[in-house]
Amino acid sequence: MDVGDDDVRLVLVQTFKRASVGDLEHERLAVELASTYAQTENQKAFGVEFVRLLKFALVVYKREPEVERIIDFAARFAASFNTDDDEHDCLDNFFTFFVDFLLKNHDAQNKAVRFRICHLVRRLFAQLGDKAVLDEVLDGLCDIMLERLCDRVSTVRQQAALALTHLQDPVDPNCPVTAGFMHLLERDPYPEVRRAVLLSLSPSLRSLPYMLGRTRDVHESVRKAAYEVLAKTVHIDGLKIAQRVSLVRQGLTDHSQGVRNTVRSRLLPAWLQSLNGEPLALLSRLDPESDIDASFLVLRALFANRACDVKREFAMLHEGLIPISGLTLEGALYWRFSVELLRETGGTQSEEKMEELLAEPLRYTKYLQDYICSISSKNSSNSDDLFCVDNIRKEMIAQQLVCLAKYLDLSDEAGRHKLLTTVSHLLSDSFLPLSLAPPLASLLFTLETLPDRRLQLVAEIVSELRDPFPVPQPIDAETIRHDELELARLRVRMHEMGVTLDSCVQAKEYERAAELKTELGRLQTSLETLKKQSDLIALDSTHEVEQKSDPSSLLRCLALLEELLKGCHPGTAISPILLELLNTLVLTGVTSEDPQVREVAVRCLGGIGLLSCPVAFQHLPLLLQMSQLDEEQVRVAALHSIFDFIQLFGLEALEPHDPRGSPTGDLKLDELEDSPKEHVEKAMATNILKLLTALLDSESAEICAVTSEGFAKLQACGRLASPRLLSRLLLLWHNPSAPGGTKLRSCLATFFPGYAAACRSNRDVLANSLLPTLRTLHSAPISSPLASVEPLKVVRLVVGLSDTSPSNTRQWNSVLAQEDMSVHESLALQLCNALLEELNDPETKEAKTSWWTIVLLKALAMLHVSGTEHSTMQHLQNMLQRIKAGTGDRICKQLAKKAMTNLCKNVQAARDCTALSTDGLARSAPSN
Repeated sequence: MDVGDDDVRLVLVQTFKRASVGDLEHERLAVELASTYAQTENQKAFGVEFVRLLKFALVVYKREPEVERIIDFAARFAASFNTDDDEHDCLDNFFTFFVDFLLKNHDAQNKAVRFRICHLVRRLFAQLGDKAVLDEVLDGLCDIMLERLCDRVSTVRQQAALALTHLQDPVDPNCPVTAGFMHLLERDPYPEVRRAVLLSLSPSLRSLPYMLGRTRDVHESVRKAAYEVLAKTVHIDGLKIAQRVSLVRQGLTDHSQGVRNTVRSRLLPAWLQSLNGEPLALLSRLDPESDIDASFLVLRALFANRACDVKREFAMLHEGLIPISGLTLEGALYWRFSVELLRETGGTQSEEKMEELLAEPLRYTKYLQDYICSISSKNSSNSDDLFCVDNIRKEMIAQQLVCLAKYLDLSDEAGRHKLLTTVSHLLSDSFLPLSLAPPLASLLFTLETLPDRRLQLVAEIVSELRDPFPVPQPIDAETIRHDELELARLRVRMHEMGVTLDSCVQAKEYERAAELKTELGRLQTSLETLKKQSDLIALDSTHEVEQKSDPSSLLRCLALLEELLKGCHPGTAISPILLELLNTLVLTGVTSEDPQVREVAVRCLGGIGLLSCPVAFQHLPLLLQMSQLDEEQVRVAALHSIFDFIQLFGLEALEPHDPRGSPTGDLKLDELEDSPKEHVEKAMATNILKLLTALLDSESAEICAVTSEGFAKLQACGRLASPRLLSRLLLLWHNPSAPGGTKLRSCLATFFPGYAAACRSNRDVLANSLLPTLRTLHSAPISSPLASVEPLKVVRLVVGLSDTSPSNTRQWNSVLAQEDMSVHESLALQLCNALLEELNDPETKEAKTSWWTIVLLKALAMLHVSGTEHSTMQHLQNMLQRIKAGTGDRICKQLAKKAMTNLCKNVQAARDCTALSTDGLARSAPSN
């Protein structure tokens, strides 16, 4: 039976109303409406009426549930007509008519229409699924969605990206959809769009680098989506080792708790499931040789996640030890982590399991000694490069075994003594690999807790390594035999003469006795001479060994001393043994030709200097010289030591005539040439600071970052209070071409908020640094990177950090705000004086306006002046009146007027606050 137009209209209206109520009836409604369409006389009128009713939903931009249901129903109904057995003519086909409507209106001026059409296309493709007939009609929808990827509204781009999910070809290197997705991932400023693209993009060799890059996105939701997509779509074997390590390290150390939870609950369980729950297989995929810390992060995250299916049994152990033949780096890491986890857990059960996981001290000591000695013997007997990789792996295994020894039951005195003796013997071995010296030294100091005994052990080991016992040399056997026979002959001859002499004396033959006595004296002299010659031959046979100064021996000794110094607290008295080690070992290492030796020696010199102020500043010139002229790693170590000295002792310790003087305070680094002779001590400190501040312009990223971090520490702890230095740090933070990189920016981003929140004096210094910073930006040439820095960005930062008004987003307490009333007032006075100087300058007076004037006026308008000091407010108002009258530019006059309005508002607010306080006190007085 045919249906008329009025009946069609009524059916469509009722169907849309029922579809907007709930989505459970959508399938039945679509079937009924399709039946109505088949019985309709004028099917074109049906399509027109359907579209007319749909337009009411298309103009709604807000995500209303009713509108969402209508969109889903329309997509379901239209998709039901896209079949291979469709016998209708193309002009009468509802699906073609519906798609034509979408093609004609996708670029409507109303953003709601564009958004809803993209939404419709997305739901349409979802309904079509894999049975979609790819013809020119659907190609047209793909083309318009590619256009909507470049829409100016972010939500439209988001829906277009979701709509194109099923239309990309990961295999095709020229796929336009994939190209559009990758462009949005890199360039789109809205995180919602980047997240939608991530959820839509199919992984491939072409798109995988872009997906990995979003794990470092600035927005948390995008990073979470990136890890979720990688866990769901990318197998662990589809990633390179460096990519896997980077993913787990960045994800598990992310500053966002949500991202860390996503990695723990999504990425790592997906990887582990693909490896049948074997944690050792997962560790082998992460290549522990390249990054052991990342492997420990993964193990800790896996065992912290109770929902993660981890095989926790450790079948490699046999009576608390892993057989050396089956010992791998992954097994050693897992063994160490299991023991550490049980030690952290504690309890009776943990102690029982510890006995199963770790052998008794005597057996474990023998096990450790055998393994390390096998490495040492191989290193000494084989220098082939083919074994380097295997040796490195075995050395890393030995490091884990040494760390495990710290968890032995050291209450067993025999086992403790055996372990201590073994560690001392291993450290004295000249064939010990260098990488094992620091962990063995740390174990040694764990076993020996007495400071004096520690130092004595270090001195003995250093002496054995650098001053070995003399080695006897073989002597000619014939020479030894000849000397022994000659000595025996002389003794026999002397004995015979002695007997004859006694007989002559008894016979009273005194002349003969005198002759025999003279002959006996000559024989005695010959005997003594022959003995001396034999002693000299024996002495010459012992080879005198010179003190070792090769890089390998020095590195072992310095590593041992460095571990000792890590356990010393600043202010500990320096013993004569330590001073001897400083003169014979550390200074020898500082003058070594090997940069690695010099680096460790400088760190040791810094550690010893922290124990004594005279020793520190005695060697400060040497450290300053090395920080300027040596290799990069040595310069970095020297800079760390210098800043540690200054932070601990202060620059005032440089003053030889007044060591108890006042703190250095704000040293003006640009007044060195004009420093008078009576301020020699201050000039000395200024010289040091000038040498260090010059390193802020270093081309080395590491040196620039370390220097900035050092100055930030000195400012934060109160050793320095320099606005000029803070200005340099502000410029470094905003300089796009600063060599410090991410380390520098993260350090300064942490320093400035904490520094400003610490105390009032810090905010004063920060406020005083604004004008020097703006002057530097103003005078920067066009070729300088500072020319691209927006000065108002710097102004907003300084004003925000120094603002203690209640309107500031940082919640200052009321007491602190009351103390800091004049921070912005003093800054406003500085800005007004600078503006008046600019306006009175003959060179700029004719122009009446300049970049500098506009920036200063905008900065004035941003300030929150308290308005409590009436005289200061009156002075500021007068200065602003003069500034407004002195400039003839319309923009400058408006900015000056805005600053005056802001000032008046603050004054009125302060008066109201004072009145309220007075009324409150008056009301509370009678009750009290």
